[in-house]
Amino acid sequence: MKYVRSTDHGLTWRSSADLTGDRWCIAPLDRTDNMNEIYIGQLRQEPACATHPERIAVVYILAGGGPEGHLHDRYHRNIYHATFSPRDLRWRSATGHDLGTSIDDADQESHLLVARTELQATNPRSPDYISLVGSVAGGTLPFVVWMQLDDAAQVHVHTAAHVPVAGWLPLAGRRDTEVATGIRVRDMERVDELTWRIYATPDPAATGVLTFTLRLGTALRSESAIATSQPLQRIEVIGGHRAPAHVLATGSSSARDVGVADGDILVLG
Repeated sequence: MKYVRSTDHGLTWRSSADLTGDRWCIAPLDRTDNMNEIYIGQLRQEPACATHPERIAVVYILAGGGPEGHLHDRYHRNIYHATFSPRDLRWRSATGHDLGTSIDDADQESHLLVARTELQATNPRSPDYISLVGSVAGGTLPFVVWMQLDDAAQVHVHTAAHVPVAGWLPLAGRRDTEVATGIRVRDMERVDELTWRIYATPDPAATGVLTFTLRLGTALRSESAIATSQPLQRIEVIGGHRAPAHVLATGSSSARDVGVADGDILVLG
């Protein structure tokens, strides 16, 4: 991974390589399992507050060839969490450990690992590409939400929150990180200091948007259903939205020929 940064409202840009001298900002090279690609599930800007300076929270997975060699996106594995500071260009773990201006494989395995998942022969692209990241309690409790597929392609939604000293835990009185099946999480928004709202779609694909509240990053509760004219494959909460436009959604169309333009773009209020 690389990034570019502007300090003049987008008039000019400098790359991370130019700013730091590092070729990559996230680069898990030389892994024996050939899992050296990165898929960032979500980035979230967190404004400065009493507990931390401005930062970008990041959740990501690994991808690669696994036992089949150096192949693109053949397998997925593991969940990682990090934060990036635009002020000093340094990466940090949930504990605040300073990783410097780039993340290598030793860094991520020692400090950023949220959940370890094994390579799967069936449905190998698990965990899914989409994952969510946020924090509660004034930024002191980071959490992540991700999806894994079983051999029957059923989607299992997981959450974990980072507790100081104890590390990444399921919380909410559970022993496991799994909180739901039969849905695909798409995006989320903050409700209050302890609660977020997750927007999801049914799985297998069907019409409608399902919303859930997530308390303390781990306790999931069904909230409401919103009818749509067709199944959806992407949902994006509009940052700083103003009524009536609240959520932008894209209809499912990836499995069809590119000449069939029936995906549609929907706005939810």
